[in-house]
Amino acid sequence: MPHGSSKSVSSNGLSTIWLAAALRVTGDVVSGTEILPARADEANANLREAGLADDGHVVPGHTRATISTITEPIDLVFIDAEKDDDSAQFEVVFVEVRCGGLILADNVVSHDCSVYQAMLRSRSDVDTMTLPIEHGIEFTYKR
Repeated sequence: MPHGSSKSVSSNGLSTIWLAAALRVTGDVVSGTEILPARADEANANLREAGLADDGHVVPGHTRATISTITEPIDLVFIDAEKDDDSAQFEVVFVEVRCGGLILADNVVSHDCSVYQAMLRSRSDVDTMTLPIEHGIEFTYKR
Protein backbone atom coordinates (compact mmCIF):
# COMPACT_ATOMS: atom_id res chain seq x y z
CA MET A 1 0.00 0.00 0.00
CA PRO A 2 1.17 3.57 -0.55
CA HIS A 3 2.37 5.49 2.47
CA GLY A 4 -0.41 6.77 4.65
CA SER A 5 -1.77 5.81 7.99
CA SER A 6 -3.75 3.07 9.60
CA LYS A 7 -6.42 3.31 12.24
CA SER A 8 -7.50 0.77 14.83
CA VAL A 9 -9.87 0.63 17.77
CA SER A 10 -7.53 -0.43 20.54
CA SER A 11 -8.62 -1.82 23.91
CA ASN A 12 -5.23 -2.74 25.44
CA GLY A 13 -3.32 -2.25 22.19
CA LEU A 14 -2.55 -5.78 21.00
CA SER A 15 -3.79 -5.22 17.44
CA THR A 16 -2.17 -1.78 17.40
CA ILE A 17 1.15 -3.38 18.40
CA TRP A 18 0.97 -5.84 15.51
CA LEU A 19 0.04 -3.09 13.04
CA ALA A 20 2.80 -0.80 14.37
CA ALA A 21 5.37 -3.57 14.01
CA ALA A 22 4.30 -4.16 10.41
CA LEU A 23 4.28 -0.46 9.56
CA ARG A 24 7.76 0.05 11.00
CA VAL A 25 9.03 -1.52 7.76
CA THR A 26 7.29 1.14 5.63
CA GLY A 27 7.92 4.07 7.95
CA ASP A 28 4.20 4.62 8.46
CA VAL A 29 2.40 5.03 11.78
CA VAL A 30 -0.73 3.44 13.21
CA SER A 31 -3.16 5.54 15.24
CA GLY A 32 -5.70 3.80 17.42
CA THR A 33 -8.70 5.00 19.36
CA GLU A 34 -10.02 3.74 22.66
CA ILE A 35 -13.12 5.16 24.30
CA LEU A 36 -11.87 4.34 27.83
CA PRO A 37 -8.94 6.61 28.82
CA ALA A 38 -7.42 4.00 31.16
CA ARG A 39 -7.32 1.45 28.34
CA ALA A 40 -5.73 4.04 26.02
CA ASP A 41 -3.06 4.61 28.66
CA GLU A 42 -2.53 0.84 28.96
CA ALA A 43 -2.30 0.47 25.18
CA ASN A 44 0.29 3.26 24.94
CA ALA A 45 2.28 1.68 27.79
CA ASN A 46 2.17 -1.64 25.92
CA LEU A 47 3.40 0.09 22.74
CA ARG A 48 6.28 1.62 24.72
CA GLU A 49 7.14 -1.73 26.29
CA ALA A 50 7.16 -3.33 22.83
CA GLY A 51 9.54 -0.61 21.60
CA LEU A 52 6.92 0.71 19.19
CA ALA A 53 5.97 4.08 20.69
CA ASP A 54 7.33 5.88 17.61
CA ASP A 55 5.37 3.59 15.30
CA GLY A 56 1.94 3.79 16.91
CA HIS A 57 -0.16 5.51 19.51
CA VAL A 58 -3.66 5.29 20.93
CA VAL A 59 -5.80 8.37 21.39
CA PRO A 60 -8.44 8.30 24.13
CA GLY A 61 -11.92 9.12 22.91
CA HIS A 62 -14.57 8.02 20.47
CA THR A 63 -13.60 7.49 16.86
CA ARG A 64 -15.94 10.31 15.79
CA ALA A 65 -13.84 12.79 17.77
CA THR A 66 -10.39 11.38 17.10
CA ILE A 67 -10.57 10.57 13.38
CA SER A 68 -10.10 14.25 12.61
CA THR A 69 -6.63 14.11 14.21
CA ILE A 70 -5.40 11.92 11.33
CA THR A 71 -4.11 14.20 8.58
CA GLU A 72 -2.66 11.60 6.19
CA PRO A 73 -4.78 9.47 3.87
CA ILE A 74 -5.95 6.34 5.69
CA ASP A 75 -5.03 3.08 3.99
CA LEU A 76 -6.34 0.60 6.54
CA VAL A 77 -8.93 0.64 9.31
CA PHE A 78 -9.29 -2.24 11.75
CA ILE A 79 -12.63 -2.21 13.59
CA ASP A 80 -12.66 -4.25 16.78
CA ALA A 81 -15.36 -2.50 18.75
CA GLU A 82 -18.67 -3.57 20.23
CA LYS A 83 -20.35 -5.50 17.41
CA ASP A 84 -23.56 -3.45 17.52
CA ASP A 85 -21.38 -0.39 16.84
CA ASP A 86 -19.58 -1.72 13.73
CA SER A 87 -21.92 -0.01 11.24
CA ALA A 88 -21.59 3.35 12.99
CA GLN A 89 -17.80 2.94 13.20
CA PHE A 90 -17.73 2.13 9.48
CA GLU A 91 -19.72 5.24 8.57
CA VAL A 92 -17.39 7.46 10.60
CA VAL A 93 -14.17 6.14 9.06
CA PHE A 94 -15.32 5.35 5.51
CA VAL A 95 -15.13 8.94 4.26
CA GLU A 96 -11.53 9.19 5.54
CA VAL A 97 -10.31 6.00 3.86
CA ARG A 98 -8.70 6.53 0.47
CA CYS A 99 -10.05 4.72 -2.58
CA GLY A 100 -8.23 1.40 -2.66
CA GLY A 101 -8.06 1.33 1.13
CA LEU A 102 -9.24 -1.49 3.36
CA ILE A 103 -11.62 -1.70 6.29
CA LEU A 104 -11.35 -4.86 8.36
CA ALA A 105 -13.85 -5.77 11.07
CA ASP A 106 -12.95 -8.44 13.62
CA ASN A 107 -15.08 -11.21 15.16
CA VAL A 108 -17.74 -11.29 12.44
CA VAL A 109 -18.09 -15.08 12.57
CA SER A 110 -18.08 -15.51 16.35
CA HIS A 111 -20.64 -12.71 16.83
CA ASP A 112 -23.87 -11.87 15.01
CA CYS A 113 -22.71 -9.19 12.57
CA SER A 114 -25.45 -9.81 10.02
CA VAL A 115 -26.66 -6.19 10.13
CA TYR A 116 -23.13 -4.89 9.46
CA GLN A 117 -22.50 -7.44 6.72
CA ALA A 118 -25.87 -6.75 5.04
CA MET A 119 -25.12 -3.01 5.09
CA LEU A 120 -21.78 -3.63 3.37
CA ARG A 121 -23.28 -5.93 0.76
CA SER A 122 -25.93 -3.33 -0.11
CA ARG A 123 -23.28 -0.71 -1.03
CA SER A 124 -21.96 -0.22 -4.54
CA ASP A 125 -18.82 1.61 -3.41
CA VAL A 126 -17.18 -1.39 -1.69
CA ASP A 127 -16.28 -5.00 -2.32
CA THR A 128 -16.51 -7.16 0.78
CA MET A 129 -16.07 -10.75 1.86
CA THR A 130 -16.03 -12.66 5.10
CA LEU A 131 -12.78 -14.47 5.84
CA PRO A 132 -13.37 -17.36 8.26
CA ILE A 133 -10.00 -16.89 9.99
CA GLU A 134 -10.09 -17.34 13.78
CA HIS A 135 -13.28 -15.49 14.83
CA GLY A 136 -13.83 -14.05 11.34
CA ILE A 137 -12.68 -10.92 9.56
CA GLU A 138 -14.90 -8.87 7.27
CA PHE A 139 -12.50 -7.72 4.54
CA THR A 140 -13.85 -4.61 2.78
CA TYR A 141 -12.17 -2.81 -0.12
CA LYS A 142 -13.17 0.79 -0.88
CA ARG A 143 -13.63 1.33 -4.60
